[in-house]
Amino acid sequence: MTEAIKDVCVKNGIPPLEVRIKWPNDLYLNGLKVGGILCTSVYKSKKFNVSAGFQPLEELYYETWLHSGQRVIVQENNADQIVEKVVTIQGLTSSGYLLALGEDNQMCELHPDGNSFDFFKGLVRRKLT
Repeated sequence: MTEAIKDVCVKNGIPPLEVRIKWPNDLYLNGLKVGGILCTSVYKSKKFNVSAGFQPLEELYYETWLHSGQRVIVQENNADQIVEKVVTIQGLTSSGYLLALGEDNQMCELHPDGNSFDFFKGLVRRKLT
């Protein structure tokens, strides 16, 4: 979608728009969500099956990705106490989760289930239900 938007701009003689991807599938322009890419998935036998083939698009995906090198705070409940740690987004895991590097040089995988990722605030936290 990001490449298609750039192509339409070029073909119409207007400057290309800087459309960026917010993980996993939202399209942003100047900090505003302007669309999304619909992907469906099924979790079965400890595997996700996603209807979009990612590997051929991985390099292009990262070219317009918002999160490379982004530092975020991960909040976790630990014995009824909120613990925060700062991590730097490195990319995506083979499962499609965010891959992050902690200040302790430990790699971690950030899962979206039950979490809120507010990239404008640089914060990942547990959703309250």
